[in-house]
Amino acid sequence: IDDLFAEGFDAVFLGIGCWTSNELRVPGEDTDGVVNAISYLAEKVEGKPVPVSEGQEVVVIGGGFTAFDCTRTSLRLGAKVHTTYYRGRSDMTATQEEVEDGEAEGTDLQLRVAQKRVVVEGGKVVGVEYQKTRPGEPDASGRRRPVPVEGSEFTVKCDTLIPAIGQAVDMNVINEQSGVKWTKWK
Repeated sequence: IDDLFAEGFDAVFLGIGCWTSNELRVPGEDTDGVVNAISYLAEKVEGKPVPVSEGQEVVVIGGGFTAFDCTRTSLRLGAKVHTTYYRGRSDMTATQEEVEDGEAEGTDLQLRVAQKRVVVEGGKVVGVEYQKTRPGEPDASGRRRPVPVEGSEFTVKCDTLIPAIGQAVDMNVINEQSGVKWTKWK
């Protein structure tokens, strides 16, 4: 990059893509057994060992394409899968066909449930605590904002948790040694 600036370029754009998953922002998300959705799919495609196998119980959180790719991949590996989403079916960004295919393959689809915390025992994920939601007032996107339903908490047991709630830039490639300074577009 320094060579490009030395050649006279005023700016360099790095289009590195979003190769990591957004954080859940709940207690326990950094526990053993919580799997990065993008890495999970990449490892499976590359033929590497993945943390899901036959007989395991898996929770996938999300309503988009990545969530259903993780759901269907886990089902095909022989796991029992629970796919959860905090809004309704019509708010999902995955196509209805993909959602229906996930259900047909056997996922336990639970809608209008929001994760509260990752349940941890012995340093490993053993479940996810949820709270039911109901539609509230529309947010900036025009979708009705989920509102927690008091007293509706419940836990879904699992061996593996795969949050697929959006993708983010992996900032590990941008460090002092790279010579790149991070700026946000306005």
